[in-house]
Amino acid sequence: KYRSIVRSVQSVPPSTPTPIVYLMIGTLPAVAIRDIQILQLAGQLAMCDRELQSVSDIIEYNLAGENIDFNGWSGVARRTEAIYGLMDPLELFQNPWESHRWSKYVTKEVTKYWTDLLINNAETYPSLDSVDLSQLSLTSPHPIWAAAATNPVSVMKATVVTWLLLNVYKTGERLYKMKKSSSAACILCSSPLDDQIHFTLECGELAEIRTQYFDKFSKSCPNINNYLEDKKLLLIILLDPFSY
Repeated sequence: KYRSIVRSVQSVPPSTPTPIVYLMIGTLPAVAIRDIQILQLAGQLAMCDRELQSVSDIIEYNLAGENIDFNGWSGVARRTEAIYGLMDPLELFQNPWESHRWSKYVTKEVTKYWTDLLINNAETYPSLDSVDLSQLSLTSPHPIWAAAATNPVSVMKATVVTWLLLNVYKTGERLYKMKKSSSAACILCSSPLDDQIHFTLECGELAEIRTQYFDKFSKSCPNINNYLEDKKLLLIILLDPFSY
């Protein structure tokens, strides 16, 4: 359900690869948020006041006497810290950190773990070859969304750009691959293949509006004319001017 909400915020279809859904909007998966809360609670209990001292003592007792497979909360904490390569919770209880410092530390480590994991997974999807994964994180949205802010018109434009960038825009090629069309041809012109490049850079029926906007791009960034022959690179530059 959480994943569906993140998708709907960006108006991307269910077929959009899960890793890029989180990376584009800059938010942690629900399981990562849960793990941060578990780890933060462990830090708070390790430094608890006298009212919770008995709870802390029980947890420390279980940590000392049971292994990682223990079904109680202490076992959950131990398994969670093991996933992220953090110190064993028994050590944390015996040598507690200052609560704020521990909270900041686990948030950083969990976020790094999931960022690396999702970027590595995203790299396996050929459909995401237009996305500059090196600039994505789980702490801030992609610059396309950041620039759109909350302006409805800007958000609508950012949505279309995101569809093209993630290769989920319903071109003739995509509809054909989805078996929603009997042909990958362009419905506007005679081209036998309506893909991202054709739609944005080549279709003759869209030449007038394309020229109008491309001239504005060219005037504001003359260097773009150096990439006119490399259609794939030109497309990436136009869709994501923030990309390195």
